[in-house]
Amino acid sequence: MQSAARRTAQLALRQAARAPSSAASTRAYSLLTKARQVAAPRTPATVRGIKSLDFGDGNPETVYERSGGWRGTFSGREGIRGHEALPLRSEKVWVRGWIVGVSCHIPVPWNVPWSGASHLSPAKTRRRGSSAAGATSATSVLRARTFEMAFVVSIVVLYLKNDTLALIGYGSQGHGQGLNARDNGINVIVGVRKDGESWRQAQEDGWVPGKNLFSIEEAIEKGTIIMNLLSDAAQSQTWPHIKPLITKGKTLYFSHGFSVVFQKDTGVIVPEDVDVILCAPKGSGRTVRTLFKEGRGINSSIAVWQDVTGKAMEKVRAIAVAVGSGYSYETTFEKEVYSDLYGERGVLMGGIQGMFLAQYQTLRENGHSPSEAFNETVEEATQSLFPLIGNYGMDYMYSACSTTARRGALDWAPKFYEANKPVFEKLYASVRDGTETRRSLDFNGRPTYREDFAKECSEIDQQEMWRAGKVVRGLRPDNKN
Repeated sequence: MQSAARRTAQLALRQAARAPSSAASTRAYSLLTKARQVAAPRTPATVRGIKSLDFGDGNPETVYERSGGWRGTFSGREGIRGHEALPLRSEKVWVRGWIVGVSCHIPVPWNVPWSGASHLSPAKTRRRGSSAAGATSATSVLRARTFEMAFVVSIVVLYLKNDTLALIGYGSQGHGQGLNARDNGINVIVGVRKDGESWRQAQEDGWVPGKNLFSIEEAIEKGTIIMNLLSDAAQSQTWPHIKPLITKGKTLYFSHGFSVVFQKDTGVIVPEDVDVILCAPKGSGRTVRTLFKEGRGINSSIAVWQDVTGKAMEKVRAIAVAVGSGYSYETTFEKEVYSDLYGERGVLMGGIQGMFLAQYQTLRENGHSPSEAFNETVEEATQSLFPLIGNYGMDYMYSACSTTARRGALDWAPKFYEANKPVFEKLYASVRDGTETRRSLDFNGRPTYREDFAKECSEIDQQEMWRAGKVVRGLRPDNKN
């Protein structure tokens, strides 16, 4: 695609985004931005940041979304069911920032401006402005009803005020989640091996030995919510030492279902007298931190493996907000680990690396220069087309391209589907039967795994495609002085 055509398409895209919506215009849907909605069988019913998405498959999905600003009135002193009742004065408040769905018993006056009140009790509530005849007030309906309500970080801080989050491990996720929770005002401590690399890194990030930086044993003893953020292999290796320290009354937290789901391979069999929860950010720890600092937040899945107290889901929703989730959605430990391992080996990392390399090499074998091959394989994808897909959807990306590009892509997409579907089926089976788990534990449990991994990365770095990429990236206008 020529650069002039691309600029024209991008200009048209910006103009379309500013233009009033119409039936003929391309529309986009985003949980975070509430942009124009794509014509699709999904109807969000919003209750202050909580959405029930209906995709027409008979299985509505609930997500807990970041709020862009809401004003209403709280009344009464009944608070969050669980840790401690929160005294809430009758006052006007602005609800902003990160939110969390928590089960509550709070009477809410009828003049609260929310959409979707009927989602809570279709038979007994009326929307504002509807006929009052025969209607039951929201206060009387909701006073005796447990319902989902959204709270900002300040409420989450109060909810967790008697808890200490003990981060075990300070790798990618430990770094991102720990700093985010600390910046949100949560009581967080870090537990790592003294005088190791992680200990040094934690000190550089402002964690103070004896104050909020401890050995693993000390951190677990002091913590009420134990966040096991060690690598999967390290969780397996250290579990015999850590398990006796997870005593009754504590909560065990993971960001990946790997160790618990594949316990026959990992040996991680959790105690029976503690809540076991999961919050899995959909990105690296670095991304978790970067998006938090940008005021955006990352998507996270949440799950409960074991609910001893009856409050496990409350806790994980609160912690999801504390560590910087933009919105979260419920899943299970099994589904989280299956989809995560499958996605990483598929289009997120392994699959896309393989397709990039196959296309690049085919172009080179047919006489195209390294620069041209890289631009037509990686650069245009990552810098021009993928952002359109991420922000607006696949159909929007097609609409922003030339008619020739559209036709060819639409014709070849089914061919790639047919070629790749058997590979993805084989991959999913390999994930589900534990083959990928055993492979990961074997490789990452070796004493030389860091050196072995560095060697593999070096081999990728030295491929002609990625050497060409370094040159092309250096020529980007935003990289010039």
